[in-house]
Amino acid sequence: MFSRRVLLGKYKWLFFKNPNLTEKYIGIEKYNFTEKELEIAKNNLIHFRDELKKKNIDFIFMVCPDKQFIYSKYMPDYIKRKSTKNGTDIFVEYIKNNTDIKVVYPKEELLKYKDKYQLYYKYDAHWNTLGAYIEYTQLMKSLNLYIDNIDNVDIKDFDGNQSYNLGVYQYNDMAYLLSLNSLKYYNDDKTYIISNYIIKNYATNYYISSENFSFNSKLYNNKSNIMIIIDSFGLNMIGLYRYGI
Repeated sequence: MFSRRVLLGKYKWLFFKNPNLTEKYIGIEKYNFTEKELEIAKNNLIHFRDELKKKNIDFIFMVCPDKQFIYSKYMPDYIKRKSTKNGTDIFVEYIKNNTDIKVVYPKEELLKYKDKYQLYYKYDAHWNTLGAYIEYTQLMKSLNLYIDNIDNVDIKDFDGNQSYNLGVYQYNDMAYLLSLNSLKYYNDDKTYIISNYIIKNYATNYYISSENFSFNSKLYNNKSNIMIIIDSFGLNMIGLYRYGI
């Protein structure tokens, strides 16, 4: 199978071949951030943080690791890595070492649990609910809020057919890019649901539009507000925000 956008890994796992992503995975230095780029990013983040601070708003910078850096064991053997330290690691380390910005980067936690639980979809670029939950616990920790460890939550799993019958969205964007998403062979990935993070006798109202999600939570007895700007990696965290913030 050949594709300019999708890489076929072991055991049917699919990985994105976005521009330079494979080179970054290998660890080719010229694809890392330059010192000038790191400094520009640092200054932009500091400026953003300082502008928020003027309004008495705290700022937390959250970084989501790409799938191949967590599940490298499913990458093809013919792709040899020169270094396990990638450009994102270098970027996060630089921001942590050169600013006092709060950074949430759950790579070590994801690596810790990657073999015990499946944390990313096999046929999609994103993490699943379990991977999102680990990021969520790290975000809550940065807010000094206690959330159960993933080992202490009730995890339900459904195969591809069950997910379809339940109306649960099948995450298989890379199979779609290969026009294989309609094949049963590429619809067998499990869907996970965490059922016991929902607190009983807890009322919440939320409004969802195509691009905005607003939650009114009564879990914590304060009047603080939080705004989260996300990309597609944040979508599997929305239900968790709904009950935990």
